Amino acid sequence: MRFALAVVLLAAALFGMRTEAALAVDVLRSVGGLPPHIVGLFEEPLGFQQTPDGLYYVFDRRGHSVYVVDAEKKAARKIVEIGQELGRIIQPRGFDTSADGSFVVADSPRNVDRLQMFGAGGLR
Repeated sequence: MRFALAVVLLAAALFGMRTEAALAVDVLRSVGGLPPHIVGLFEEPLGFQQTPDGLYYVFDRRGHSVYVVDAEKKAARKIVEIGQELGRIIQPRGFDTSADGSFVVADSPRNVDRLQMFGAGGLR
């Protein structure tokens, strides 16, 4: 009888610990962010990259565009726009930047995959 009671108490204690662990919530703290007046420009921001000089590049997949945000996070401007011509993007799939501020965008105009490389500021 004592053994059964000990097993029940042990199981209850273990179950209680598992319940507490399962209910524990980790609180994440933001280390930065963009203000609402800038974030509202984007339709589906998929990639964010910051260059060593402090500029932020934002890859907006649904907007078919790339934005640059100043280091002070006060203003954003579209540097690559929608289009199938060279220097524009349509159906973008990927994005990456380099330390010097240049970036590359993979897109698929008319279902033909291509990579376009842009210099800092969006110059092709």
